[in-house]
Amino acid sequence: MASKLPWLTMFSIAGILIAAAIIGPSLYVPSSISESGPHIFNAQNPPYWVDTFAIPPVRAGTVIHIVASEHGPGNVTIVLESEKYPGQPLPNVISYYLTNKTSSIDVKVPLEESSIYDVYVISYHATYTIQISGVWAEFYSAELGLYWGIVAAIAGTAMYFYYRGSKSRDQIYEQTLAEIRKKEEEKRKASNK
Repeated sequence: MASKLPWLTMFSIAGILIAAAIIGPSLYVPSSISESGPHIFNAQNPPYWVDTFAIPPVRAGTVIHIVASEHGPGNVTIVLESEKYPGQPLPNVISYYLTNKTSSIDVKVPLEESSIYDVYVISYHATYTIQISGVWAEFYSAELGLYWGIVAAIAGTAMYFYYRGSKSRDQIYEQTLAEIRKKEEEKRKASNK
């Protein structure tokens, strides 16, 4: 029984990972991203800073809710972009520009295509807070589990054949030892006569 445990465990792990990889990306759940920034590192003081937030895959017709505000003397620009068409803002979404006069926005943006979306927040000497909410495939990165599941299945198969072979090797070893002991016993009995 102890020799079955490692390969059974590997097959179980493989099954869980493969199931998660198949089911995970198709689960669309209400989710949100809340951030504040800019995320400036190493005491840098650039004239502007760009932060990027990825929205996992959404279905066509999904509405994304963006709430943002800026603080400080500068301004903030927010751009929503589909990864299908990099470098081109969505035709139905304009870039939102926040200044001291309009220091916050609260918009609902209908997305017409199924895609991964990026939100770029460009801050010019200003800080911001942003919350992006909607329904998207939160577990889309679980696809990577498929590769690890295949690796675990291969490892489980290798372990199975190793333990199966070691079992037969152990049986042959025990049979050989039993035959040797039997022959030695026969020699001893013959020499005692």
